[in-house]
Amino acid sequence: NIILDSGSTTMMLARHLRSQREVTVMTNGLNIAWELAKAPGVILRLTGGLLHQPSLSLHGSQAEASLQSFSFDTLFLGVDGLDLQFGATTHHEPEASLNHRMVERARRIVVLTDSSKFGKVSLHRIARLAEIHTVITDDGIAAEYREGLQRLGIELIVATPPA
Repeated sequence: NIILDSGSTTMMLARHLRSQREVTVMTNGLNIAWELAKAPGVILRLTGGLLHQPSLSLHGSQAEASLQSFSFDTLFLGVDGLDLQFGATTHHEPEASLNHRMVERARRIVVLTDSSKFGKVSLHRIARLAEIHTVITDDGIAAEYREGLQRLGIELIVATPPA
C-alpha cells in the first residue's frame, strides 16, 4: 500500500508500477492516475479534491480527509526543494498541507527528486529531514548533500540512467 504524490519525478515511478501485481496506490496526481488506470495489478485510489491545473494535482480539505482512514507502507514524495536544515519543501501551500498529511499516514517516507532541487528552499515545508527515511536522486547530487544525508542517517539511492 503506497501513496504516490503528484509530480513529474513520481510519474517515472508510476510507469514502473504498471507491471506490478497486488499493489494499492493512492495518488493526488491526475497524470499518475491516468498512467495506472489500466494497470491490471494495481488497485488505484484517488484523493479527490480541488484541481491545481499547472501540476494536475488534487488538493484541499477533501483530499486531506480522504487520507484519514488509511495507513500506508510507503509514501513516494516529490518536492520542489530539499535543504539539509529546512527539509523538504514546495511552493504551493495547499499541496504542502496535503503532503504533510501524507507524511503522517505513511510508515516510510521516500523522497524522489532530481539533484537540481538540493539546496533549494521553497516557501512551505512538507517535512523535516528527520521524518524522511530514503532519498532517491540522480548522480548529479553534490558531495555535501551526499555526506549530509548520510550523516543524518537517511538512506541515499543514486539512480543511474538506463543504458
